[in-house]
Order: sequence, then structure tokens, then C-alpha cells
Amino acid sequence: MDQASYRKKILKSFKGKPKKFYSYMQKLRTVKDKVVQLTMENGELSSTDQEAAQILGKYFSSVFVKEAEMKTDDNEPEQDRNDNFKITIDKVMVKDKLLKLQEDKAQGPDDIHPAVLCNCAEAVSKPLSMIYKSLEEGVLPEDWKAATVCPIYKKGDESDPGNYRPVSLTSVPCKVMESIIKDEVTAFLDKNGFYNNCQHGSDLLAWIGNFLHNRKMRVYVRGSCSEWIEVISGVPQGSVLGPLLFLIFVQDLPDWTKNSIMMFADDTKIWRAIAK
Repeated sequence: MDQASYRKKILKSFKGKPKKFYSYMQKLRTVKDKVVQLTMENGELSSTDQEAAQILGKYFSSVFVKEAEMKTDDNEPEQDRNDNFKITIDKVMVKDKLLKLQEDKAQGPDDIHPAVLCNCAEAVSKPLSMIYKSLEEGVLPEDWKAATVCPIYKKGDESDPGNYRPVSLTSVPCKVMESIIKDEVTAFLDKNGFYNNCQHGSDLLAWIGNFLHNRKMRVYVRGSCSEWIEVISGVPQGSVLGPLLFLIFVQDLPDWTKNSIMMFADDTKIWRAIAK
């Protein structure tokens, strides 16, 4: 029996043999954690996976940056939200993305495995496209803003929490929606000369704002999880939209650097003139 036939057999036997199904899915995981005893603040080593997860969760959260609240000018005119950039997600678009999912990838905190979505693409594409209408309201389910973090050992002392990097596993249905949005936004930016200052995005801007706001994560170590941790900065690591959002964020960095260098050169000339 070939691999594809065996996989279909496992999927069909889910109701009668769930343990066999989950055992098979566990073998498909490409991200595997390797965490030993970790050094706690008191210098002692952790004794349980739960303690290790808590230690790593505390370390990973320590690198977050508390962003200052943005002050708005009450006299500043509101942006024109009547632009013509709209994203319409239909069943065909969703089905196409589902069929391209990599079945050996891990599921997110919602436990919806990509193999299930891929093999059930015809059945789930329509209900998912209806859920994706959340884009029109600028919101998304809270479960889609959660991540299970698998710590991956890098190098050095294995007991040092700083020698592990976090790999975030997020909701696969959300990744599918992110992928569709990424395609549409990338095409729009390319069409408009990458980038135009007049781009606002109406509902899309609200959805992305909600996507980045109030996110949370937990660290997973061999079946044990840390407490949920608030993610207060950065784009979601491991997400589909993260790289694109970061690219947009730093797009004007070369211009800013160039202007700063010119200002520094001008200041240098002034100080030299004064010194003479």
C-alpha cells in the first residue's frame, strides 16, 4: 500500500480508531522539541516539563518591547476610507489554498491539522470562505491570535533558556486566510509602484490591526504547556503575513537613513565653519 492510500485509510478510520489517527499525525510533525532540564532563577534545574515550559515562556516574553501609546491630533483630518481596494474571498480561492497545504506541517492551538483540511478541501472550503467574511468587519476569531511555541535548541549550554529559539505554531485556517490576503496585497502594491502614500485599505487595515492586537502564546514541552503569555510587540513569528508587514514597515528605511546622513553632513559643515 502506497503512502497516499495509507493516509486515506487512516483518515477514514478516525471515528473508530482516533488513537491511531493522532499517532500517525504525531509522526508527521516536522518541528520536534528537544528540551532538557533548564536552569531556574535560583540556580537549580527544572524537574518537570511544566517548569521547563514556564521558564522558556518567561524568557521568550522578556524580549518583548513595550510600545509607547501613539498620541493622535484631534485636529488631524481622518483618512479617506472610500478607496477601491477590496478583497473578496470565495470558495474557489479557499479550495485552491487548501489543496496546496503541506500535510506534514504541525497544527496550531486549535488542533486543526493541515492534512485534514487538505483532504477535506471540497467540503470545508465553503464554510471557511463564510468565516473569512470577518475581513469585512475588520475582526477575526480570538483563537486565531494564539500560538503554541515549540522551543528549538540552537547551541551552547542546553540548560540555558537563552540557547533556545521559539517556533510558533498558529492556526492553519488563519494561515490560509493570511495567504490569500498576502497574495492580494502584494499584487496591489506591485500594481501601484510599491508603495503609494495614499494606500489606506479600509476594512483590510482594521483586520490587520485586529490581527496584531491582543495576541497570546504558550510554550509547549513534551505535552506540557506554560501559562498563556501576552504578546505585546512584533509581528507574529511563523505567520504568513508577518514578513510582508515587516517589509512594509521598513520600506522607507533607506530614505530615512539617507536623510539622516545628509543632515549629519550639513551639521558637520556648520560646526567646522564655527570652529574657523
